[in-house]
Amino acid sequence: MNLDNATVHYNINSAKSGGPVWTIRKNNKKVRMANYVVMHNCKPHVGQAGALAIANGANKSVHAWIRGDIAFVCNDTGYNRPNGGELVGYNPRDRKETSFNYRADGAEWRGGPVAYFMPDGQMVVKERALCGRCTEPCEGATDETGETMCNDCI
Repeated sequence: MNLDNATVHYNINSAKSGGPVWTIRKNNKKVRMANYVVMHNCKPHVGQAGALAIANGANKSVHAWIRGDIAFVCNDTGYNRPNGGELVGYNPRDRKETSFNYRADGAEWRGGPVAYFMPDGQMVVKERALCGRCTEPCEGATDETGETMCNDCI
Protein backbone atom coordinates (compact mmCIF):
# COMPACT_ATOMS: atom_id res chain seq x y z
CA MET A 1 0.00 0.00 0.00
CA ASN A 2 1.26 3.46 -0.91
CA LEU A 3 1.54 5.54 2.26
CA ASP A 4 2.33 8.92 0.69
CA ASN A 5 0.23 11.78 2.08
CA ALA A 6 -0.69 9.76 5.19
CA THR A 7 -1.09 10.98 8.75
CA VAL A 8 0.41 9.70 12.01
CA HIS A 9 -0.90 10.39 15.49
CA TYR A 10 -0.17 9.12 18.98
CA ASN A 11 -2.73 6.55 20.11
CA ILE A 12 -3.01 6.95 23.88
CA ASN A 13 -5.50 4.08 24.34
CA SER A 14 -3.38 1.54 22.51
CA ALA A 15 -0.21 2.74 24.26
CA LYS A 16 -1.82 2.38 27.71
CA SER A 17 -2.81 -1.21 26.93
CA GLY A 18 0.67 -2.15 25.68
CA GLY A 19 -0.19 -2.07 21.98
CA PRO A 20 1.44 -0.09 19.18
CA VAL A 21 1.67 3.62 20.03
CA TRP A 22 1.20 5.22 16.58
CA THR A 23 -1.83 5.15 14.28
CA ILE A 24 -1.36 5.63 10.53
CA ARG A 25 -4.30 6.95 8.52
CA LYS A 26 -4.74 7.42 4.80
CA ASN A 27 -7.79 9.03 3.19
CA ASN A 28 -9.22 9.42 6.72
CA LYS A 29 -9.16 5.65 7.35
CA LYS A 30 -6.95 3.80 9.80
CA VAL A 31 -4.64 1.57 7.78
CA ARG A 32 -2.07 0.46 10.34
CA MET A 33 -0.81 0.65 13.92
CA ALA A 34 2.93 0.69 14.53
CA ASN A 35 5.60 1.20 17.18
CA TYR A 36 8.17 2.82 14.89
CA VAL A 37 7.51 5.04 11.87
CA VAL A 38 9.77 7.16 9.67
CA MET A 39 8.06 9.94 7.72
CA HIS A 40 9.37 12.34 5.07
CA ASN A 41 7.99 15.75 4.01
CA CYS A 42 6.34 16.30 7.38
CA LYS A 43 3.69 18.92 8.09
CA PRO A 44 2.05 19.23 11.53
CA HIS A 45 -1.64 19.89 12.09
CA VAL A 46 -3.41 20.87 15.33
CA GLY A 47 -7.16 21.41 15.18
CA GLN A 48 -7.67 24.46 17.37
CA ALA A 49 -11.30 23.67 18.32
CA GLY A 50 -10.25 20.23 19.59
CA ALA A 51 -7.24 21.69 21.39
CA LEU A 52 -9.40 24.26 23.17
CA ALA A 53 -11.99 21.67 24.19
CA ILE A 54 -9.32 19.40 25.70
CA ALA A 55 -7.60 22.32 27.45
CA ASN A 56 -10.99 23.09 29.02
CA GLY A 57 -11.34 19.53 30.36
CA ALA A 58 -13.11 17.63 27.58
CA ASN A 59 -12.19 14.01 26.86
CA LYS A 60 -9.20 13.55 24.61
CA SER A 61 -9.92 13.17 20.90
CA VAL A 62 -7.72 13.01 17.82
CA HIS A 63 -7.15 16.61 16.75
CA ALA A 64 -3.36 16.70 16.17
CA TRP A 65 -1.28 14.75 13.67
CA ILE A 66 1.63 14.89 11.27
CA ARG A 67 0.99 14.53 7.52
CA GLY A 68 3.66 13.29 5.15
CA ASP A 69 5.07 10.36 3.20
CA ILE A 70 5.69 7.18 5.21
CA ALA A 71 9.12 5.76 4.42
CA PHE A 72 9.32 2.92 6.96
CA VAL A 73 6.97 1.21 9.42
CA CYS A 74 7.45 -1.67 11.87
CA ASN A 75 6.28 -2.96 15.24
CA ASP A 76 9.77 -3.62 16.63
CA THR A 77 10.34 -1.74 19.91
CA GLY A 78 14.15 -1.96 19.87
CA TYR A 79 14.86 1.23 17.93
CA ASN A 80 17.02 3.91 19.55
CA ARG A 81 16.64 7.64 19.12
CA PRO A 82 18.57 8.79 16.00
CA ASN A 83 21.75 10.79 16.60
CA GLY A 84 21.40 14.52 16.05
CA GLY A 85 17.65 14.55 16.35
CA GLU A 86 15.55 16.89 18.46
CA LEU A 87 12.44 15.98 20.43
CA VAL A 88 9.21 17.55 19.24
CA GLY A 89 5.86 17.20 20.92
CA TYR A 90 2.43 18.56 21.58
CA ASN A 91 0.59 18.63 24.89
CA PRO A 92 -3.17 19.19 24.55
CA ARG A 93 -3.56 19.86 28.28
CA ASP A 94 -1.15 22.83 28.17
CA ARG A 95 -3.26 25.88 27.32
CA LYS A 96 -0.20 27.76 26.01
CA GLU A 97 0.75 24.98 23.61
CA THR A 98 -1.30 25.27 20.42
CA SER A 99 1.19 23.66 18.03
CA PHE A 100 3.92 21.05 17.90
CA ASN A 101 7.01 22.45 19.64
CA TYR A 102 10.67 21.65 20.11
CA ARG A 103 10.95 20.28 23.65
CA ALA A 104 14.39 21.85 24.24
CA ASP A 105 13.31 25.49 23.86
CA GLY A 106 9.56 25.57 23.16
CA ALA A 107 9.95 27.03 19.65
CA GLU A 108 7.20 26.06 17.22
CA TRP A 109 7.99 23.17 14.87
CA ARG A 110 6.48 23.92 11.46
CA GLY A 111 7.43 20.69 9.76
CA GLY A 112 10.54 19.33 8.16
CA PRO A 113 12.15 16.76 5.92
CA VAL A 114 12.09 13.78 8.30
CA ALA A 115 10.45 12.68 11.56
CA TYR A 116 10.98 9.51 13.57
CA PHE A 117 8.03 8.28 15.63
CA MET A 118 9.64 6.23 18.40
CA PRO A 119 8.28 3.19 20.32
CA ASP A 120 8.30 5.19 23.58
CA GLY A 121 5.78 7.67 22.14
CA GLN A 122 8.31 10.41 21.43
CA MET A 123 8.79 12.12 18.09
CA VAL A 124 12.28 13.04 16.92
CA VAL A 125 12.98 15.39 14.01
CA LYS A 126 16.15 16.34 12.18
CA GLU A 127 17.52 19.28 10.22
CA ARG A 128 16.35 22.35 12.06
CA ALA A 129 18.06 25.49 10.79
CA LEU A 130 21.12 26.59 12.78
CA CYS A 131 22.16 30.21 13.26
CA GLY A 132 25.12 31.13 11.07
CA ARG A 133 26.67 33.17 13.87
CA CYS A 134 26.07 31.46 17.24
CA THR A 135 25.24 27.95 15.79
CA GLU A 136 22.17 27.60 18.05
CA PRO A 137 18.95 26.18 16.57
CA CYS A 138 16.70 28.94 15.25
CA GLU A 139 13.54 29.50 13.27
CA GLY A 140 15.49 30.18 10.09
CA ALA A 141 15.13 33.97 9.96
CA THR A 142 17.59 35.61 7.57
CA ASP A 143 19.62 38.79 7.88
CA GLU A 144 20.11 41.35 5.09
CA THR A 145 22.75 39.15 3.41
CA GLY A 146 20.44 36.12 3.33
CA GLU A 147 22.38 34.20 6.00
CA THR A 148 20.28 32.20 8.48
CA MET A 149 20.35 33.94 11.85
CA CYS A 150 18.48 33.67 15.13
CA ASN A 151 16.63 36.72 16.43
CA ASP A 152 19.34 37.38 19.05
CA CYS A 153 22.05 37.60 16.38
CA ILE A 154 20.24 39.69 13.75
